[in-house]
Amino acid sequence: MSFEARIAFGELRSLLDARGVDERARHIALDALVQQAYREVPSIFIEQWLPYIEGFATKLDRPLRLELGSLEELESAPALSSPRALGWHLNMNYRVGVEVFHHEFAEAIAALPQLVDVKGIELTGHKIQDDGLEVILESPNLGALAHLKVGGNQLTRRAARKIAGCERLQGLRLLDLRSNAIGDEGITALAESKHLGALTYLQLGETRMKRDGIDALHESDLPGRLTHLGLGWNSPGVTNLHRFLQNENLTDITHLDLAHTRVGDIGAEILAYSDNQHRLECLYLGGSSVHMTGAKELATSARFRDLRVLDLSSNGITDKIFSLLDQGHEFEQLRILDLRFNRITEQVARAFEESGALPSIEKIILGKQVNVWGAKEQHGW
Repeated sequence: MSFEARIAFGELRSLLDARGVDERARHIALDALVQQAYREVPSIFIEQWLPYIEGFATKLDRPLRLELGSLEELESAPALSSPRALGWHLNMNYRVGVEVFHHEFAEAIAALPQLVDVKGIELTGHKIQDDGLEVILESPNLGALAHLKVGGNQLTRRAARKIAGCERLQGLRLLDLRSNAIGDEGITALAESKHLGALTYLQLGETRMKRDGIDALHESDLPGRLTHLGLGWNSPGVTNLHRFLQNENLTDITHLDLAHTRVGDIGAEILAYSDNQHRLECLYLGGSSVHMTGAKELATSARFRDLRVLDLSSNGITDKIFSLLDQGHEFEQLRILDLRFNRITEQVARAFEESGALPSIEKIILGKQVNVWGAKEQHGW
C-alpha cells in the first residue's frame, strides 16, 4: 500500500490534538507515523510536517523519534534546525553478531555536525568506557539530548560525575546506566546534580549501589520527579531500602524495579500499604525474598488498581497465591503475572487464568525460561 501523505497528515493532526488518551500509546503512534513520513516523503516531511509538529513542542511529554540505526545514516541525515518537538534517535544497542563499539566510535559520533539534532542515544552493551562518553558530552555539536541509554559500557563513577556536571543535559528525561560500576559515589553525584532537573526515568540496575547510594537518592529531590526507577541487582541494605520506599515524595512512580534487592516481605508490606506508590503500573520483585507472607500483603492490597505487570519470579511462591488474588479483587488491570521459578502447579495456574478472576490477564508466566532480568522494554521501560 502506498503512503498517502495527505491522509497521514490528517492522522498526525488528530494524534497531536488528542486529549485524555494513553500518552505512551499516543507517542508510540506518533513516532511510527513521523518515521514513515520521513522515509516515504522526506522533502514534504522537512518542509511541512516538521514546522507543524514544532508548534506542539510544549504539549508533548518527550521529543518524537526519528530512528537511525547506523552512523552512516546519521552522517547523511538532513539538518532539522534544532527543533524541540522531535529529533534523530540513534539506536545502536549491541546485538549478537554486531561489532562492539569502543571509545573511537564515540569520537566519530561526537565529530558529526548532525549530533546537534540528536535527541536520543542508545549504545547499550558496548565498550565506549568513560573516555567515549566524555567525548560525546563534551562535543561542541551536542544538542538538547533527552534520552541516553549507555548500560553495560564499562563506565565508572567518573562517567556518572561527568553526566551529573554536564549543563547541556538539563533537558535529559531518560538516563539508563544499568550494568556499569558507577558505585555509591557516582550515584551520589547524580542525586546531587543541579543539571538533571528534567529527569523522570532513571535505571540504576546492577551499578554496585550500596547504603550510601540509596541514602543519597532518598535525601535528594529525585524521588519527587521520577516515574520510572530501576534499582535491581543491587545491595543497598534492607533497612535503607525500606526507608527509601517510604519516602514521602515518591508519589509519581509508575514503574519500579526491585528485582534481586532482598526487599523481602517487609518491603512488600511497605509497598502494599504505602500512601505513596499508589500509581504503580509495573512492579518487579523477582528474586527479592518476597515469600508468601509478602505475597499475601501484595495480593490483598487496595493500592494496585493500576498495576499491569507484576513480577514475583524466584521467590518460593506457592499455589496459594491464586486464592489470595481471587479474594483481593483489586487487580483489574493486571495483564502480566510472572511466576517463573516458583512452586506453582501449571494446572492450577491455567485454571485460575481462565477463571476470570483477573479480568485483564493476558499471560501468567510459568516454568524456568530465563529472560532478561528486571524491567522489560515492552512494559513501558
